[in-house]
Amino acid sequence: MTTATDKHVSRVTMRAYASRIIGQKARKIVVTIAGDTLILRLHGTQQREYMNIVDCFERARSGRVMAERFAKARAKRGRK
Repeated sequence: MTTATDKHVSRVTMRAYASRIIGQKARKIVVTIAGDTLILRLHGTQQREYMNIVDCFERARSGRVMAERFAKARAKRGRK
C-alpha cells in the first residue's frame, strides 16, 4: 500500500553534488514532495526549483526508451 502525497515530505540526498550548473561547492540536495510537485533545493540555500511529478516521470521514461532504441540499433549494426 502506498501513501498519498497530500502532506509535504522532505528528504536530503545521501551524497553531495557539484557541477558547472550546481556550483563548485559540493552540497546535498533537499527533495520535497508537495502534492504533485517536486521541490528541489541545495542544502543551505533558499533558491528552489519546481518540477511536476508527471514531467519528471515522462523525462525518465523517454530517456529509458531512447536508450533502449539506441542499444537495439547498435546491436543491429553490429550484426551486419
